[in-house]
Amino acid sequence: MPEYIRPNKVTSPRKSWSLIEVLDDKGEGAPALALGRWEGNPVVGIRWNGRSEEGKTLGNPQSRALSTWFILPSWAVWGVLRTAGLDEKKLALVRNFIEEPKV
Repeated sequence: MPEYIRPNKVTSPRKSWSLIEVLDDKGEGAPALALGRWEGNPVVGIRWNGRSEEGKTLGNPQSRALSTWFILPSWAVWGVLRTAGLDEKKLALVRNFIEEPKV
């Protein structure tokens, strides 16, 4: 049975998305977060990794049988990142690309 597609291998759509770094990967059948660029702009993407045992290896979202990322709207980015349990090194990396709003 094919293995699920790891977040660092999700490259579609190639004209719009480029990966900077996977921020969090909970593994097969679980969520993943990534810092990337969408049409040149820094963004955070989220997706559910697929499950090999169910034969749903593409995960979600997907388009035309290719794994993709859901790009978080700017207003949701820091709410998600603050509650994701990321270490300070990962949060600092994101701050280099996306300004954290003052609370």
